[in-house]
Amino acid sequence: MKKTFSKEDIANYYDHTEVHYRRFWKLDKSMGLHYGIWEAGISNLAQAIRNTNVRLARLGQVRRCEEVLDAGCGVGGSAIFLARECGCRVTGITLSRRQVERARAYAHAAGVRGQVAFSCQDYTQILIADVFKHGNWQIENEPLMQTMLGGWAMSDILTVEELNEEAQHFGLRMSAHQDVSQEIAPSIRRIYWASLVGMIGTKWYNLFHNATYFSKIHYKTGLAQFKAWKQGLWGYHLIEISRSEQ
Repeated sequence: MKKTFSKEDIANYYDHTEVHYRRFWKLDKSMGLHYGIWEAGISNLAQAIRNTNVRLARLGQVRRCEEVLDAGCGVGGSAIFLARECGCRVTGITLSRRQVERARAYAHAAGVRGQVAFSCQDYTQILIADVFKHGNWQIENEPLMQTMLGGWAMSDILTVEELNEEAQHFGLRMSAHQDVSQEIAPSIRRIYWASLVGMIGTKWYNLFHNATYFSKIHYKTGLAQFKAWKQGLWGYHLIEISRSEQ
């Protein structure tokens, strides 16, 4: 049976695993939880994560002084990038109140507090940088994907084609798309190696503390995402969704 997660579950995931991202994903420097896109000239994780913002802004043809919604804004790194580098005014929304507080602090430190606003809300439509299903597998038959997605408080994922079909039901369409699954390979491997290290620390910590559910299993997610990617079960895509032309 497919496991489902509430909004509270998703918020709890990000709240309870922030310490992991802070240690292994250099959160205070990168200000991003997403995969970093590596290409020529990129030498470290923070640059790769910034490059994801560059590529997504380029895909969406974001222009100066535009109003941008960063839905699923995390700790605000993409919103701060758009404000600082593109001169945009950005509204960021996330299910996690802790992420809202962190994003506001980062924006203040970056000097763009007047250009960005963060709040705790849900979303339905976005410029998307996310994981998508590759192939015709079903979640019930793929233990690796169950471990990967369940550890991120996700029940299942769509193929890009399925996303486009869903969008059309609401008068929307996929207007731009890039598959960057191979370009995030260094990021995937970094999560894998961090998870191997984290596995030791997690098991030791759990001997003496009552760790939360997501904290206990987070390292398993990092191992599974690498193995599932190697098997071609998922990929990472940049997508623009816009209204269909009348």
